[in-house]
Amino acid sequence: PTSGWHYSRPAEWGFYDQALPDERVVHNLEHGGIWITHKNVSDSTLSQLQQLATDYPKSVVITQRSENDAPLAVASWGQLMKLQSFDRERIVEFIEQNRNRSPEPIAGE
Repeated sequence: PTSGWHYSRPAEWGFYDQALPDERVVHNLEHGGIWITHKNVSDSTLSQLQQLATDYPKSVVITQRSENDAPLAVASWGQLMKLQSFDRERIVEFIEQNRNRSPEPIAGE
């Protein structure tokens, strides 16, 4: 999901080793954040995703998501990009173009 009904409390920004409820992270999207989800990716890709969480500590949530129909999905409020493999350049471009384009734009760097 890239918008819609959500829990009243957002997730903490950062990298998670497990899935979170969609409704929790949609609140982060409302705040202008970026949600990167993964499914069945390599350890190398997980390391690169962890680096993104470090590079964007106040605007990115990264979780597993078994419902994905692509190995990687990058979401913001109303926007979704699916990737078959990790592409840092495209992900960073998505973050920069879509962060804080939301109803409550309060995400940080």
